[in-house]
Amino acid sequence: MQQVVLLILMPLILVFVFWTFNPFAETHRTNQYVALIIPLVLEAFMLYMLLKLATARLTGDQLILKKLFGAEIAVPLKEITRVESFKIKRTSYLSVRYQFDGQKEEKVWIMKPSSFLSDRPDPEDVLRDAINRHSGAPG
Repeated sequence: MQQVVLLILMPLILVFVFWTFNPFAETHRTNQYVALIIPLVLEAFMLYMLLKLATARLTGDQLILKKLFGAEIAVPLKEITRVESFKIKRTSYLSVRYQFDGQKEEKVWIMKPSSFLSDRPDPEDVLRDAINRHSGAPG
């Protein structure tokens, strides 16, 4: 948890240091604003990513999700609407979308094992097989 806090605070500290000890204080403020936007956008993306990141385990006909910030959620496999895989640099993620009765569709990201030498099955394949076994093909 300390690493997460440090990850969140690092860009903000850098922005504060840059703004306070600016070597270009006599030049245009526009350059500073542009330079401040970049770390703030990266910070917003990291926060979004951390809010969506979850650990998952499959038990029977439910996918148990534990978000980094939040309570554990039990999602029935029939409620899962989409399963996708994507990469950011060298890290692979599994995007799972689910929707409970009439509620807004939620999305979580599950970090996939990164070793190609691993003898574990691909989480995306395991989840798709479980969905097909319990409730038919995903949407």
